[in-house]
Amino acid sequence: MITLRVQAVAQSRGITTIKDFAEKAQLAYDTAADLWHGRMKRIDLVVFYRVCKALQCAPSDLLDYEEWAALHAAAA
Repeated sequence: MITLRVQAVAQSRGITTIKDFAEKAQLAYDTAADLWHGRMKRIDLVVFYRVCKALQCAPSDLLDYEEWAALHAAAA
């Protein structure tokens, strides 16, 4: 399963509210809230680009792939 880490990355960059995140990423509040809470099932590439630009990060910084992490931990 792939999960979003938007809230954690945003907070690590000093963005502590959904409102601030929405404004910085130029997103509607509801879209920003869904991203913040990891409720998005699909993300338009333009939206993903805005999030990456606002948080000054790579797309990979915002995604966790849980099965890979579990397999990696078991092998260690």
